[in-house]
Amino acid sequence: MQNKLDRKQYFDNLRPIFGGKLTKQQVETLEAIAVEYEFRNWTDRRWLAAVIATSIIEVGINLQPVSENLNYSAQGLADTFPSKCAVNAKAKPKVPNSKAILYQRRAEKIANYVYAGLNGNRSEQYGDGWRYRGMGICQTTGRANYRKIQEAYNASHDNKIDLLNNPELLLRLDLSIFAMFEGMENGIYTGVKLSDYFTNKKTDWYNSRKIINGTFKAKEYEALCIRIYEQLIKIS
Repeated sequence: MQNKLDRKQYFDNLRPIFGGKLTKQQVETLEAIAVEYEFRNWTDRRWLAAVIATSIIEVGINLQPVSENLNYSAQGLADTFPSKCAVNAKAKPKVPNSKAILYQRRAEKIANYVYAGLNGNRSEQYGDGWRYRGMGICQTTGRANYRKIQEAYNASHDNKIDLLNNPELLLRLDLSIFAMFEGMENGIYTGVKLSDYFTNKKTDWYNSRKIINGTFKAKEYEALCIRIYEQLIKIS
């Protein structure tokens, strides 16, 4: 299938996915995705469907690059981060522990606690959890992942960025899209990539979710991928 996307067909065929009409923000993000798809010489529409579906699952139907919302209640913390915020991580229902009760509705405290020691973050007092919380279209999280995106971007662009000292740059649409494509094509977030799940002999929508975020909302993601792919293959 050819790499170039006829823009009229592209937007016309994706419009039903977004309720029949597209906002200015949705058009801008979908255009940025199309540009990156063409720039990287991708030809597999399954890859493109996975990128668009990931965008919707991670930041919602508006397709706006955002920073992670960590305004959790104590119960929300126990349910979302049971290993750190539940009395017994395996119990059902989860019971909030003392940290969950202490930190509830305190987003910065929550981020620094639950993300401490993960994805290259240092201990809680350094503030890496908040500084490198989920950001952008695919919610890049963790100091190590911010560093990987910085290195990948600077290796391929003349205008260098310092993402470690300016993490909010990931709210910039072009950089946010670059991060998502880089993560999904080259596996820099989780070690798995699109080519692991989509080959001439295999199409594994469900498990391709692991490229970005484990199996979180994987069934919803799978169904969305299929709907999007069915629209994309109509484009000549």
